[in-house]
Amino acid sequence: METAPLAVAIPLLGAGGLAAVATRLGRAGAEAVALAAAVAVTALCVALLVRTGSGLEVYWFGGWEPRAGTAIGVSFAVDAIGAGLATLVSALMIAALVMMWRYRETEAPHFQILMLLFLAGMVGFCLSGDLFNLFVFFELMSVSAFALTGIDIDEGAALEGSLNFAVTNTIGSFLAVIGIALVYARTGALNIAQAGHVLDNGHVDGLVVVALAFLACGFLVKAAVVPFHLWLADAYAVAPAAICIVLAGAMSELGVLGVVRIVFGAFGGPVAEHADAVRTVLVVAGLTTAVLGAVMAYAQDHLKRMLAFVTIGHVGLFLAGAGMLSSAGVGAIAVYVVADGCTKAALFACVGIVQRRLGHVSESALRGAGRGLRWTGAAFVIAALVSTGLPLTGPFLGKALLDDALVHGVGSWAVAIAIGATVLTGATLLRAAGCVFAGWGVDESGREPGYEPIYEPQPTTP
Repeated sequence: METAPLAVAIPLLGAGGLAAVATRLGRAGAEAVALAAAVAVTALCVALLVRTGSGLEVYWFGGWEPRAGTAIGVSFAVDAIGAGLATLVSALMIAALVMMWRYRETEAPHFQILMLLFLAGMVGFCLSGDLFNLFVFFELMSVSAFALTGIDIDEGAALEGSLNFAVTNTIGSFLAVIGIALVYARTGALNIAQAGHVLDNGHVDGLVVVALAFLACGFLVKAAVVPFHLWLADAYAVAPAAICIVLAGAMSELGVLGVVRIVFGAFGGPVAEHADAVRTVLVVAGLTTAVLGAVMAYAQDHLKRMLAFVTIGHVGLFLAGAGMLSSAGVGAIAVYVVADGCTKAALFACVGIVQRRLGHVSESALRGAGRGLRWTGAAFVIAALVSTGLPLTGPFLGKALLDDALVHGVGSWAVAIAIGATVLTGATLLRAAGCVFAGWGVDESGREPGYEPIYEPQPTTP
């Protein structure tokens, strides 16, 4: 079972090695090391997924196994969902590194070091079976993401977006760590399974409720669920498109995974006693997020902000599925997250190509300018259609499973809201594709000369 710690150790060692030889290693060498580490992690995560497809495997660091039912060490608890999500994030990291290899807009090896730390944090979060380590890995991931978002320090907008990202997520971190402290105060344990066992057999009082609320809010901030969503659009609008591939495809989804872990792992018993109330809160928050994300995406002219709000909308659907508090709901979002993550990665990659070739990411300013990017336009349209749940695609299967869980869990009204939000986001993406790649629509009159859309870098020489 040493495979699990290796999946985290390899990117950490790679980052440390790159930092040690930073002054003697060229760009090509740094890119090769980072890409090789990401490929190795992906292979290890695939092996973990194959081994844990039908069960749970636990790795105790240093051989510190439980004694008399008490966990005295730190563990990785690897299940199919954790291993599957770790595989997704590592595969998306490969795509991001390949994209940045082509454009080379960042200074090596700093970018590669941050990307490897980002990867280590995400994989560690997916595999951790300990509440405090869950927090530590999420913080490693978050700090790396802050730096990557503002990596273009010459751009004031990049620094502003990164600062907004950092401040808001730091508040979420404070909430999460307070919740962890309260859980430890009540149970004397940080291991998720042991804390869950104590809470299952104990009395549910105000302290337990407050601990769950703090933990849930902390992870929902990082997932950008309404009303904690305000940081995401600003961050995605200024981050390089390759970094957005990983941010949109995996990071927000990990916030939902954190909620699933604490609700089903540590607080399974208390939540079961008040299942209807918890279900109502999570489903309403999820559907509200889905609707707001869809409406705000429709109102955007900036393509990356548009995709950011599409991401928020889809995260809302994932939270609604988790809010079913059932294996059907969790299974539905497991399928949906993987399929949707790949789709959003493709959309951000297409926008990155447009930004690189044309120098803008404003829908109105680019009207018809993308006619020469036929393959990019075709890929964007296909990804937009797939994101709406095109039959015989991954999002279609995930959405169908989610709709079925919502019908049986809360009723058909929830399905109607989810379908409406999905249709609106799909229409928004197709509108953008028609405008940029086909020149559809009518130019707005009265635009001032010298108009420059916000958050748009000028073209650079490859």
